[in-house]
Amino acid sequence: NDDDAQIIEFLLGLIPQRNWWTVFKGLPNGPEETPHETALREFAEETGTTDLLTSIEPELTLHGKVGKKDLVIYLQEGSHVSVDDFDVTKVVKIDQAYMKGKPEIVRIDWLTYEDAVMPGEVNIYKSQQGILKEAHEFLQTKYSKG
Repeated sequence: NDDDAQIIEFLLGLIPQRNWWTVFKGLPNGPEETPHETALREFAEETGTTDLLTSIEPELTLHGKVGKKDLVIYLQEGSHVSVDDFDVTKVVKIDQAYMKGKPEIVRIDWLTYEDAVMPGEVNIYKSQQGILKEAHEFLQTKYSKG
């Protein structure tokens, strides 16, 4: 029954530079910061709050690349995260050239894989589509075994 199908959505952030969706990501603050600590800090900086995600307990760890950056992406259930709690005024600001002073993320939203990659006005970064696809396929398999 299609009515019983699990809807799989991903919490993504909208960046102002190109009006694209992105996974939450960033670089460690030095060699002593663990990937889990980096993920928590970056998520807090890019959403403007430490209340949305307080621990990392991933169901799946994915690896990818954006430019010269190696990505470690943690997939974790987070249906308790409300986009209504997002406050753009608390998001860390960009410190580069023409975007200086603008928030790194201007909006967060839950999107299905199809909505995130569908050609249109707003898409996820092309370099992140493979990671999102892998996460989507993992969750489809998980929920189909139900």
